[in-house]
Amino acid sequence: GGSNFVEVHHLTFLSFVNTLSVMSDIFPPRYIKFLRLVTETEPECQSFPDVFFPDDWGQSERQANKLAREFCGRCPIRAQCLDYALEANEPHGIWGGTTPHERRQIRKRS
Repeated sequence: GGSNFVEVHHLTFLSFVNTLSVMSDIFPPRYIKFLRLVTETEPECQSFPDVFFPDDWGQSERQANKLAREFCGRCPIRAQCLDYALEANEPHGIWGGTTPHERRQIRKRS
């Protein structure tokens, strides 16, 4: 029962840690740090990633943006997400409750 879940979860975590060590050779440290935070907090965006990249939604893009912002409004790491997106100059998707256009505006003011 429960011990099997713990063993599987532990193996999954070890696999994730090993993957991060390989990824650190490819991705910048700020991405790895942010990815660890996401893994620890499991924000809602992890369950519905398509909502946060609504560029392909056509006429439903406005609806997807609204839904993504609702998720972001409840997110415990919203500020860190926005910081990451600004530092990484993320050109696509909703990050920290902001659109690419809004992030460009924030960077211009900074």
